Amino acid sequence: MPSQPPQQKPPEKAEWVLPPWLKEVITWVDERLNYLDLITFALGALLIFFILYFLLKRKKKVHAQAISEISHKYEGEIKKIRESHLEEIHKAEVSIKAFKKELEQVEAEYARGLEKQEKEYQENMQFAEKQHTKRIHELERGHVKAHSTADMSIFELKQEINRLRTKQLDEVEVFQGEIAKLKEEISSLHDNHTKQIEQSELEISDLRKQLRALMYKV
Repeated sequence: MPSQPPQQKPPEKAEWVLPPWLKEVITWVDERLNYLDLITFALGALLIFFILYFLLKRKKKVHAQAISEISHKYEGEIKKIRESHLEEIHKAEVSIKAFKKELEQVEAEYARGLEKQEKEYQENMQFAEKQHTKRIHELERGHVKAHSTADMSIFELKQEINRLRTKQLDEVEVFQGEIAKLKEEISSLHDNHTKQIEQSELEISDLRKQLRALMYKV
């Protein structure tokens, strides 16, 4: 029979061996301390642990309270700033409304004054035309009389008519210049008021942006 190879034994499990320093500590404790000392040491360590735990917990509570106070103070300041911005926006809006109302009143007064002057101008023109026509008729009658009596020449009559017409045209030009000047003043006033209103609206828009930024911070 063929010889069978010898069976190998399974490797023995390695036992865990304590480190030398740990053996020395255990030996020292076993030789010099009894169970009462160990219990006292454990209770002392537990007491120290609880003292440290309560101190840390108290410190954490104080820290949380300080953070809460700072947060409330910050929120209060933000609220005051927000209320101040809202008050400024409200005042600016009220001021713009009053300004627009005053501007409308001024423009209405200018319009009424301009309309009144135009009406007076038309009345004066009609009166001047009547006087002019009357004067021409008088001159024409006087011309007939002068022609018969040789007191007034045709040249003098034409001169008088031209003088009256020139005077009437001068009056018309002067009045038209006054009307143009009034219209220019109204336009300039309106432009200035419009610029002031736009500037106030830009300031309100800027205040609203600042208020939104504060709200986002909160």
